[in-house]
Amino acid sequence: MTVPRTVLVFAVFLAYAAGRLYTKTGKISKSTWESCIQKQIIETETIQCAVVCILMGNLCNSFHLDKENNICTAAHLDKLEYVLEEEEEVFAYVETEVLKGLMLIQALVKQQFDRKQEKK
Repeated sequence: MTVPRTVLVFAVFLAYAAGRLYTKTGKISKSTWESCIQKQIIETETIQCAVVCILMGNLCNSFHLDKENNICTAAHLDKLEYVLEEEEEVFAYVETEVLKGLMLIQALVKQQFDRKQEKK
C-alpha cells in the first residue's frame, strides 16, 4: 500500500510545485476537444492523468480521463464555446487560471454577438 500512497504524495507535490490547479468543466464540445489533443496514454487514475499534463509543461493545460476505457487525454485548450443540446460535450479538467481567461473571452464574444443581434 505504500507505493500508491507514495505516488499520490509525489503527484500532489508535483502539482503544488508546478503551481497548477485544475477545475472540471463541461463546456467543451467533443469536436473542439479532439482538435486540441496533444497526447493519449493508458491511465486509470485522475491524479496520474494530471501528472501527465503537468509533465508536458506548456503543451498541456487540460486533461480528460475516460475511466471506462482507461485513456488519459492531454490537450492544449485554446477556446470555450456554448455547447448546443444536440452536441456532445467533454468533461475535462482545465487549469483554473486558463479557464478563467477562456471564460472571459467567451463572455466578451457573446456580448459582441448579443449587441449585433440587438442592432438587427
